[in-house]
Amino acid sequence: MHLVLVGYEEDIQLQLDRFTAELLAIRAMDAKEANKLIELSACLAEVIREALQSGANRDLREPTTPQLSYAIDIARELGIPLPADVLRYRGCMSAFLARFSVHFRDQLYGGIPYTGA
Repeated sequence: MHLVLVGYEEDIQLQLDRFTAELLAIRAMDAKEANKLIELSACLAEVIREALQSGANRDLREPTTPQLSYAIDIARELGIPLPADVLRYRGCMSAFLARFSVHFRDQLYGGIPYTGA
């Protein structure tokens, strides 16, 4: 069985045990008959995403909602860009917050403007 990553050059060969392969085949046939292949694809994508994130290095996981909110506040207040990697990876987010949170607090509570240091 092949997993196709749209936009990437290579397929990934999945080594499924017989039982799992049969279950997947049955689900695919049922979805096809019900004209719900798109829904099955979305469901499988979510399962894969969750599995990869649960086993991923903590730095490669998505940032938390509170981290995202705080980073947006910091970027807005300091007038700095919020890099895509900061929005995508928890490790990059942590580095961003560590670098700019002091400047944010100084400017917000101490009236010390951020000068790009």
